[in-house]
Amino acid sequence: MTATIDNSVKSKKEHCDEIMNAASNNYWGFGGISENKEEAFRLYMQAAGLGCPEAYYEIGSMYRTGANNIKDYNKALAYFKTGARLGFVLCYAGMYDLFKEIGQIDNARRCWDKFIDNCTDNDHGAAYRCYEYIRECIQENTEPLRAKDMLKYKKIMIASGEEILQRYLSYKEQGLNVDDDRFIKGRLHYITPSSLFTMAT
Repeated sequence: MTATIDNSVKSKKEHCDEIMNAASNNYWGFGGISENKEEAFRLYMQAAGLGCPEAYYEIGSMYRTGANNIKDYNKALAYFKTGARLGFVLCYAGMYDLFKEIGQIDNARRCWDKFIDNCTDNDHGAAYRCYEYIRECIQENTEPLRAKDMLKYKKIMIASGEEILQRYLSYKEQGLNVDDDRFIKGRLHYITPSSLFTMAT
């Protein structure tokens, strides 16, 4: 089973949001949908064609990691740059990951600075990426860049954990298949950010 799109008349934003939601469900196998990376990639491309900035980040990430079975750093960078130009600041974090992966540390640091400088205080996606970044630094025993600037996200991370819990309960109430192990692992990502932020500062 794969996520499908209702093509009834909607605003452009509503249509993009619906496509992105279907793409995410296919990518992760959420909401009773079977995991299907190829369908997720197709839907992200469709959303990008409609001008959805977030889709450029997702496509860039799939090219960077090879999740769509085609690992291509040049295409990944091109999509990240376009998404950043369209205002989706998480694309700078995507470029940070890419440059770090290929050993261009100075470029990686510049991208991380742009990411932090352009994030808004209530950006949940930025909060989660900062948490992931700090966790990586602790695992690698390296000094986090701009650690004090990331402290503003502690409360958001805890609130995001509660949001995941409510989504999980909603899926259960609807009788949808839910991967309990995956949920528990995801929930744990959000339970410990305060201690991680404390360790990093």
